[in-house]
Amino acid sequence: MQHMLRMGIDVGSTTVKVVLLDEHDNYLYKKYIRHYANILDTVYTLLQEAQVGHENDQVHVCITGSGGMAMAEKVRIPFVQEVIAETRAVKALYPETDVIIELGGEDAKVTYLGQTAEHRMSSSMKHILKSENIWNQIKSNSCEDEGRYYIFGYKGQIYTDGGREKMAVDTRILFTDLDGTLLNDKKEITPGNRAAVDEALAKGHKIVVTTGRALASGLQIAERIGLTGEGCYVIAFNGGQIYDPYHRETIHGVTFSQDTAVEIFEKAVERNLYMQAYSDEAILTVENNELLQQYAKVQNLPYKIVKNAKDAIIQDPYKLLAIDNDRSKSEAFQKEVLSKYSDTVRSFFSNATYLEIVPKAVSKGEAVRWMCDHLGIPIENSVSAGDAQNDIEMLQAAHIGAVMCNAFPGIQEYGDYVTEHDNNHDGVAEIIRKFIL
Repeated sequence: MQHMLRMGIDVGSTTVKVVLLDEHDNYLYKKYIRHYANILDTVYTLLQEAQVGHENDQVHVCITGSGGMAMAEKVRIPFVQEVIAETRAVKALYPETDVIIELGGEDAKVTYLGQTAEHRMSSSMKHILKSENIWNQIKSNSCEDEGRYYIFGYKGQIYTDGGREKMAVDTRILFTDLDGTLLNDKKEITPGNRAAVDEALAKGHKIVVTTGRALASGLQIAERIGLTGEGCYVIAFNGGQIYDPYHRETIHGVTFSQDTAVEIFEKAVERNLYMQAYSDEAILTVENNELLQQYAKVQNLPYKIVKNAKDAIIQDPYKLLAIDNDRSKSEAFQKEVLSKYSDTVRSFFSNATYLEIVPKAVSKGEAVRWMCDHLGIPIENSVSAGDAQNDIEMLQAAHIGAVMCNAFPGIQEYGDYVTEHDNNHDGVAEIIRKFIL
């Protein structure tokens, strides 16, 4: 027998909720999970679970939530504004209710029920509530009507946990790769990109250099192109190290063990792969060859030849790098050796010949999420720009993933937007003007 069921999908800033009801409002399926910015895959997984046993039933579906509107438009499913949805639900189930207070992942909403419902929202409430002083400011700026306070969206300055970062609730943040993205083929920033970056910073937005390069190399470029002032950050080692150049300090770092790194290094050398590690200022390796010379020139870094792997890896590393012009050798090493360390490290190619080896928990995508949380910027205000395999997780983590039209084959499918202009013709400026300004 075919039944008419009802499903609700709530896509919030941090979580997805799905509920399936029968004709008598009994639960057939319900689930509440974090989406970690991977909304489409999360919703798809929940729908696959919900349909089990109900494949032949008709289902009436509505979508709500801050992240649900775009999805609703794409799949042509009715969208219901979340405040309206919760108001209808509360009035039906708890008609005696006077006030609804919803605390979400990035904002809070207060609804006063009466003959006519009144809705007010306070953005980034989770940060506001941490400060009694700011809360008092909001109360003092609110208005009183019939004994009820209406809390309006607070557009002043909010202080995050560190107390140092001052953040407007409408601040946007751009995570941009360097090579093939922000930099042209000459490893320079184009005038158009320069002007757009300056305009974004002047309006209070954040620009984060996000690179697989060592910090010394990434910071050097950031300094050269003027991205070390207030509002600028450098994510190096594919997310392993996050540096605040304005205050000259590492604010976040993830490494793996020195012992594991030495083992991997030695096994790679046994297979005639060129390997390198890093100090704070230089490349450390056991062999001086053409691959080293090319890498050092591109990265503009000094190097030091040492006796063995233990001398090359002087501390728990952020990253190791294997290089060989014969990619098949690196792929075999990845499959046959690195797979045995899968509980500790992960590996991927950042270009045709560079095999990156980083801690398991490290990716540009994780760095995006950490940075947004650290600065108190909603993930919905984030944009990423990239062109290569090591950018994929960053493209997926940010609210808007912008892929350069000059990207490596297959990368464009991971983005939400593909630029019209390449890295030599102000492609990042195009992204900034479309999604940041």
